[in-house]
Amino acid sequence: MEQLNSRPEAAQFADDVRNLLHDANITLLYAARDPHINHVVILRDWLLERLT
Repeated sequence: MEQLNSRPEAAQFADDVRNLLHDANITLLYAARDPHINHVVILRDWLLERLT
């Protein structure tokens, strides 16, 4: 999550997601075989932390 916190485009992405969530749900897609160990889990957790 430290890498995401250091990137200005990640902050913009979080802001875009926040704005989209006012009108719709967001679906994060992943192609990893393991639903628990993959990058989308990290992204989801980071977004939840930023949006709450």
